[in-house]
Amino acid sequence: MRIDEAPASPATTAPRPWAGLPAGSAPAEACTQWLAEFAGGLPEPTRSLVLLRADRQELRLAAVHPAGSVAQDLAPLLSQAAATLKPERFRSAGGWLVTQPLAWGEDLRGLVAAEFAQEEDAVRGAARLAWGAGWLLALLAGQGGNPQALAEARNLLQFMAAMLGEQSFDAACLSLANRLAARWRADAVLVGWVDRLQARIVARSNASRTDERANVTQLATAAMEEALDLRQTVQGHGGNGFRSDAGNLPAHAALAKALPCEAVITAVLFHEAAPVGAVLLQRGSAFSAEELETLDTQCMMLAPVLAQRRAAERSLWQHAGASVRHALHRAGDDSLLGWKLGSLTLVVALAVAAVTPVPFRITAPALVEGEVQRSIVAPFQGFVQQAYLRAGDTVRAGDVIASLDDADLKLDAEKARAELDVAERKEREAVAAGKRVDMRLAAAQAAQARATLDLAEQKLQRVQLVAPFDGVIVRGDLSQQRGSPVEQGKVLFELAPLTAWRLILKVDERDIAYVQSQRQGELALTGLAGVTHPFEVKRITSIASAEGGVNHFRAEADLGDAKVSLRPGMEGVAKIDCGSASALWVATRRLLAWTRLAVWEWTP
Repeated sequence: MRIDEAPASPATTAPRPWAGLPAGSAPAEACTQWLAEFAGGLPEPTRSLVLLRADRQELRLAAVHPAGSVAQDLAPLLSQAAATLKPERFRSAGGWLVTQPLAWGEDLRGLVAAEFAQEEDAVRGAARLAWGAGWLLALLAGQGGNPQALAEARNLLQFMAAMLGEQSFDAACLSLANRLAARWRADAVLVGWVDRLQARIVARSNASRTDERANVTQLATAAMEEALDLRQTVQGHGGNGFRSDAGNLPAHAALAKALPCEAVITAVLFHEAAPVGAVLLQRGSAFSAEELETLDTQCMMLAPVLAQRRAAERSLWQHAGASVRHALHRAGDDSLLGWKLGSLTLVVALAVAAVTPVPFRITAPALVEGEVQRSIVAPFQGFVQQAYLRAGDTVRAGDVIASLDDADLKLDAEKARAELDVAERKEREAVAAGKRVDMRLAAAQAAQARATLDLAEQKLQRVQLVAPFDGVIVRGDLSQQRGSPVEQGKVLFELAPLTAWRLILKVDERDIAYVQSQRQGELALTGLAGVTHPFEVKRITSIASAEGGVNHFRAEADLGDAKVSLRPGMEGVAKIDCGSASALWVATRRLLAWTRLAVWEWTP
């Protein structure tokens, strides 16, 4: 393919030579005029061009619009379109490029292309390009500026307009049969269409319907299938013995024998390089080579119109079947190799994942707690005197954590001692005087004073708050509350041991069904990344708590003999071993569960 500089407009300078034709030849001029007319319609392309070739030479640029536009960047896309012999749509640097081949059968005579800025404009422009390209194809058939070729092009456009104006596919076929009969002065014209790999006559010229059971109709159907098998236009001559340029044609011979006609011609209708139908003409005289070529051109350009009308009348199931067949066909060709390779790789990966077992583990947030937590409370109502330790400090059994003010307690003790001394002296005096009543009253007062003194002394012994065992303070800080009052029974500190731990797992409600007691797992703490600790699930509670919009169930696990320096309150991620399953199921189990729930919810 060769794309030179854009040829100048014929109104200014002579166009460049086209594939061996002399300068100023009619095809280049006509292509320039055609592009100007096409660019003036809606949707309007940003640029359009025509490439032509003759005598098997390479495609060359014949015309471009606007004049002087650069088209070298489109060469790779145009080469790809020329190789397919089908209308194509590509993504280009300037938007979307649509192409329409100008071909007879497998012989490419030219290529028309137009670039649009929007994809929806490209879709509509492709249809307009396909219909209008028939004029150029007829012009090529006429070999230059032949007036007869221009007349044939006008006839072709009239055929298209008449077929597009009909309301149904059968009506469009009948219009085509009537116009072909008038154009070629044929005794009868039959239009057949391939349905489920069999030809069926859908229209007959000057007849509202055809009788498929008639002998002549069956012979005509057999003749069409004979031409479809050959994939070319065939002509049989009657008269004194049947003869044909295509060799032995028994079906055409039988039809010519049954009909009082001189010639039987069958032209094949092609759409996207596949035979979709046939046109059979019965005439009193044989076709010349030029007439056969013109008939081929007409059928080549009118077949896409019939195919579109046929596709528009398909049912929903027929549309679905056609889409599946088209997808299967595209899957087997050489287009979009990158996407196909990626899709094949994805399918293979999914198949391997569906049969490959992998460990199935449930992930859950985890929190380390002490196995036993001891609270240190205020033994009496008083004031904070001194705070020696606070949360996070490690303590040993008997270490003083804080102390309360004992001034009031000492005064209470002195008061109780004084009252006890007075009561005991009164008791002795009553005994000496022999006053039994006073003796008993004094004894009771002494007992009361003694109890008050014992209580004060016990409180004095509990002024200092000491650690009951070796551990760490997990909660409590009185360092900033010296002199502040505290109420009796208020929790001032919480301690946890450093040798016995309990792991709390927050299991998502979607995964709780897979978690059972005695399941093993591994823990990775945020503060000790890269180190894992084994654990065993001991207990699962049946109470859920909401956190972050997700319901969690609490599960308790035993860390065993942890060899690392753990601290209460450490957080991390736990993975619970739940056996093995396929990699595909492990990756999609939550999506599958959500889908099943949604289907069940919306199903009556």
